[in-house]
Amino acid sequence: MILAKIYNYQSYLEEVAGHGSKRALLDIESGESLTYERLVELSFQVGRLLRSSSIKPGERVMLIGVRGLDWAPIFFGTQLAGVVAVPVDTRASDALIQSVIEATRPVLIITGGAVRLKTAAKTRPAADFLKEARGLKTPVELKAAPPSSIGQILLSSGTWSQPKGVTLRQGNVLQNMLAAEQVYQVGPSEVLLSILPLSHAYEQMCGLHIPLRAGCQVVYLDEIEGEKIKAAIKKYGVTLIVAVPRILEMFQKGILSRLPEEKRPKIVKIAHLLRFKPIFIRRLFFRKVHQGLGPSLRTLVVGGAALTEETDRFFQGLGYKILAGYGLSETAPIISISTRQRGRRIGDVGRILDNLEVKTNPDGELLVRGPSVFAGYWPERRSPRAWFETGDLAEIDGRQLRLIGRKKDMIVFASGDKVMSEEVEILITQNFPKIEEAIVMAESGKGGLAKGLLIAYKADGDIGERAIKGLLAEHLPKSIRVIGVRNIHPETLSRTHTLKLARRNNLDRFKELFTKK
Repeated sequence: MILAKIYNYQSYLEEVAGHGSKRALLDIESGESLTYERLVELSFQVGRLLRSSSIKPGERVMLIGVRGLDWAPIFFGTQLAGVVAVPVDTRASDALIQSVIEATRPVLIITGGAVRLKTAAKTRPAADFLKEARGLKTPVELKAAPPSSIGQILLSSGTWSQPKGVTLRQGNVLQNMLAAEQVYQVGPSEVLLSILPLSHAYEQMCGLHIPLRAGCQVVYLDEIEGEKIKAAIKKYGVTLIVAVPRILEMFQKGILSRLPEEKRPKIVKIAHLLRFKPIFIRRLFFRKVHQGLGPSLRTLVVGGAALTEETDRFFQGLGYKILAGYGLSETAPIISISTRQRGRRIGDVGRILDNLEVKTNPDGELLVRGPSVFAGYWPERRSPRAWFETGDLAEIDGRQLRLIGRKKDMIVFASGDKVMSEEVEILITQNFPKIEEAIVMAESGKGGLAKGLLIAYKADGDIGERAIKGLLAEHLPKSIRVIGVRNIHPETLSRTHTLKLARRNNLDRFKELFTKK
């Protein structure tokens, strides 16, 4: 049941403060932490400082490069003051950051670390800003911002285009939290390792909003590096990690790399078979894996991109609880998520939230509407009753959701045959372990239909065009031609700020390789 009494961030934070002197947030690098009481107190001080600084409700404040321990009270303070937060990932290009500044016109930019910007806008380091907030003595009344207030502008994770500014109302986020926590159930004993940027709506929800309301401890690690993640799990007793599939793939490669190459397929097969056994048997059988990664870790919450069935089976077989979810920045963000109490079919992405309406159009594209669907792409507005086209192809079974692929990733040939580029990429990387990453692109023909496939891959050593073409000839319709295969090593495929393949950028970067003799 959704609690109607929470309409704004003031009431949300008052509930969060109820966890008292318990540690809420910890930054591994600095060793600094905030209790629940201190986090809420500092958030209100930030809100008062923003109001006393003549920043008006609806004006924009950008956060870039701010660490999680500082990010949380600054973000919550903007919501209390009715100010619009514009969180930006430090991995964004200089050109993209500049375009966001020009589009949103922030009256204040709060930065962390060594971030340097070329802008006329007022810029302040987060440490200095929070120091001033802590010392603020002037009494400033904070009137709760209504849920209809614009709360933040997030960059969409566009794989085919320039990211857009997704405008979320405060109520979009809070309603999504209240519905999602009914399924994504975490308790006060959880220790959550936060490794994704808080400019990502998925991390904001699963790694901050819901855990704080539940009384969890959130531990921040700024670097996605295998050994540092393992050290953090062991030192702090981490029980849960919010991750994107690429991080699980990194874990999987690390686990298998410790085994002789000839034994790896056997271990993968055993893991796949064991996933039907009780979880304690799986953990006992693979106890060395759990001791190596950290015995306290039990749950992996996975979203932000598609999780391959092979990786899903592998980690379930090892004895980890995989909570798969699906959503977009435009849906604040969760549309569906799986529960710990119920088994999940491989490939499913969980139960659709109770406060959302969903359907598919004749093409199979998922449409959604409800209280967490965004207000529009900045600065435009959309009707709250309009169906939002997700761009994803899906199957709905009751309230369970299964994704088929990204509509824009479907390659259509003149023969009528269709392939999903992502499925071909998975086929290549799973059959050639030495290939780190691969991207499948279409060579366009008449009428916009594809006349063949172009494949770029990264591997230390040539795999051979004939071997890759032979694999695809076995699995794809005979009418589909592979026009070219190129190894791009040592180059790296471009990714979005949410670690998805940036297809348009890669197409532009590597297509010229296929014109060379």
